[in-house]
Amino acid sequence: MKTQITKSSTTTRVARDERGVAVIVVIAMFAIMLLFLGASLRSLNYLRQDLKLIERQQLQRSRLFSNATNTGVLSNALSSPIHVESVNNKP
Repeated sequence: MKTQITKSSTTTRVARDERGVAVIVVIAMFAIMLLFLGASLRSLNYLRQDLKLIERQQLQRSRLFSNATNTGVLSNALSSPIHVESVNNKP
């Protein structure tokens, strides 16, 4: 007896194989997306740390400048203004 392979059984096997390949491709794409997501989250974390460092540095600078202006600044200006009347009324 000769067995005949029907066309429908061959097409179902091919379709099943194609579905298996499609599942593998989808899983691979999902894995790549997860890698990109992990890398993006890591970069975001580094940027957040850098931002906190910059903010701390700026706060320290602003404290230094505010302390310098509150303590008084030495300058070459006269401590009391010259009275014009006393200069003009010389005896």
